[in-house]
Amino acid sequence: MQSRHALRIAITLLFLLIAIRLFWQVTCNREMGDAEVPNRNIIYEVRYVNQTMVTNRKLPIEKQTITKVINCITGGTIRNHKPSKFELFDATYKTKGEDHAKRQNDFVMIYSLRGWGGIDGTADLQASGIGSTLNYAQEAMTTLNSIVDQLKLTLKQDRISILDTACGDMQWMSRFLTIRTDVDYTGLDIVNDLIQHHKQTYKDHFNWSFFHKDIVKDPLDKSYDLVLLRMTLQHLRLHDIMQVLDNINHSGSKYLLSTTFPAVRNNEELTKDISTGRMRYINLELEPIRLQPPICFYRDGPMGDKENHYLGLWRIPMFQVNNCEKEETLMLDKKMISYYCASK
Repeated sequence: MQSRHALRIAITLLFLLIAIRLFWQVTCNREMGDAEVPNRNIIYEVRYVNQTMVTNRKLPIEKQTITKVINCITGGTIRNHKPSKFELFDATYKTKGEDHAKRQNDFVMIYSLRGWGGIDGTADLQASGIGSTLNYAQEAMTTLNSIVDQLKLTLKQDRISILDTACGDMQWMSRFLTIRTDVDYTGLDIVNDLIQHHKQTYKDHFNWSFFHKDIVKDPLDKSYDLVLLRMTLQHLRLHDIMQVLDNINHSGSKYLLSTTFPAVRNNEELTKDISTGRMRYINLELEPIRLQPPICFYRDGPMGDKENHYLGLWRIPMFQVNNCEKEETLMLDKKMISYYCASK
């Protein structure tokens, strides 16, 4: 009798777990619905209905449905928004960009001198800073793993193509790809020595490819299911950030996963002092970028990290909201932070 009772309990729990999993898949599919690439010559107004993007060529839609940003792992609601009118991403920015040669020389120098540090002896090649180490990238690997699973369901595909716009030293990504045989990976980097190293080191991986590119200067020549911009934009000038996002927007790709710092109140220009590592923190929801709220986001870095940076998922083409700065407080990772966005 006891064994039968235990069996019934086990079966009940199994069906409960299956039901929870199905509910989560349906929810994520609803969150990550397909989006069409609009004609850039037409002004589109966008509204959100249960986080599904709808384009409309008619008059601006005044009433907006509450949108939510969910946790990329659990699916739970992180924050709600009632956004302003949306417009197709505009890359125009008042300041000039950086010269390609200057940008490339800086990154080559940082690579040669190992200027970003993060050398902990856990990999043969360590040149991309602490964010590239396995210890620091655990949350990023978890997030990417979950998103790949959901994209396969949403897009009804057996394989997912990923473009890594700045692959760096490949510490964590090479580990991730060894457990995801359903990913076709393309890695780009402005440092040619890194690309040549990867072509030789990973030559036996037929579905991994590497190219020497400057993502600011070089338009993307094909589309991808997912474009990754982890810890990349923070190293570029504001004008060049806008250009990168514009290149992605017109690539025909489907989703963007990018680093963002929601606690940043002002997006400052990049200093010319290379000793800073060519970096400062960037909030993709503030001027001049003003991206609409992401579909989901999840923290990046170790639990004790004080930088409050996250990976956010956006559908491509990306849209901007009207310039309307807003501050909110939010409990994230057991701590209260202020986040800033351009959504009403």
